[in-house]
Amino acid sequence: MTWKNLILVPFLALTPVIVGCGADCEDVCEKANECPGDDDDCGKVCSEAESLNEKAGCEDSFDDYISCIDDEDDICVDEGTTDLSKIPCSSEAVAYGTCVQKYCSSHASEAACM
Repeated sequence: MTWKNLILVPFLALTPVIVGCGADCEDVCEKANECPGDDDDCGKVCSEAESLNEKAGCEDSFDDYISCIDDEDDICVDEGTTDLSKIPCSSEAVAYGTCVQKYCSSHASEAACM
């Protein structure tokens, strides 16, 4: 599962930016790029996440998710994993995904929601 999938569409991954203070999206993304199969452009991914979060009003839940991921030693997730107990920060990911999904349900044509 790529970092981009984890932060931009966690509701898709779990249902099968720069943050103000605390952890930095790009730093966490670079940490995720050390996982097998991840090689995201962290500047682009975080910029897209920041834009979506502002539109959706999901900044706080994103900050919580990024901070949690930053505190984890191992954030790598096997491709196709749907067992929430095997996904780091799953409760934060679900909260963030729920926030984004609420926005995207009425803005489905936006690129970030597709």
